[in-house]
Amino acid sequence: MKTDVYVYPAVFSKEPNGRYYVRFPDFEDHTYKGCETITETIDFVSNSLAFMIINEYESCDKLVPTPSAITDIKCKDGEFTSYIITNTLQYRQMFMSKPVKKTLTIPAYLDAQAKEAGINFSAVLQEALLEIVLEKQKKILERY
Repeated sequence: MKTDVYVYPAVFSKEPNGRYYVRFPDFEDHTYKGCETITETIDFVSNSLAFMIINEYESCDKLVPTPSAITDIKCKDGEFTSYIITNTLQYRQMFMSKPVKKTLTIPAYLDAQAKEAGINFSAVLQEALLEIVLEKQKKILERY
């Protein structure tokens, strides 16, 4: 099943310069030098993870790796693990959103009434679609 919400364990360590270093054991060669605070670092690596999943997996029709159990990850001294959650749909909306033209069919009477009421068809469709998508994401998140 295709999802837009991903949860992966990450290993954090603090560098001598005070910044966090983060690696994802499920994605070889993907390490990130984060920020000075853990909050900023988590936000940064969540966005980086979404970008990587979109560009290296989804756009190439490659299977995204199954997340490891956080309890199976071995940490060195000074390291700790935490789950990172990312949402590729939200990432796309924030950073990659561009309008696309869609054609739809509705009954003539509804078209006339909506035009008379000054209803913006695109806005209504976007709001309805977003509501449905967010409800599906909520159900996915409830599993965690």
